[in-house]
Amino acid sequence: MPAYPVRDPYDTLTGMAEVAGTKRAIIRRPGAGVNIDPARLAELRTLHGYSRAELAALIPNPTRSNPERTLTPDAITKMENGLRRPKIRTFKYLLEILECDRADLLPPPGKAICRECGSILPTHDPGCSQAT
Repeated sequence: MPAYPVRDPYDTLTGMAEVAGTKRAIIRRPGAGVNIDPARLAELRTLHGYSRAELAALIPNPTRSNPERTLTPDAITKMENGLRRPKIRTFKYLLEILECDRADLLPPPGKAICRECGSILPTHDPGCSQAT
């Protein structure tokens, strides 16, 4: 029996994931990043004529081993679906590339975004587990 029993592909209790039969620690930062309006990000991206891959390629995300690395299209998709919040550095690049002000990407004043479905609270998309 493994040291950390895995109940599903991602075990939120142990912070371990089973990948190809092995376990790796996964870092989760649920509250990290800037709370943006996901629908507005998608709207501004399409307004400027960028695909997700094109926008991602414009945003540097360097590491020590790969200083030329950029953001992935999957990261943009997750931001547009409300599943990921951009880091402050990424948020600044989005503002510059999309030629917009902070207020253009932030949720309306006094409103919050559901982390699961990306809707402006208190409404939720059908099927969202947070809906009451």
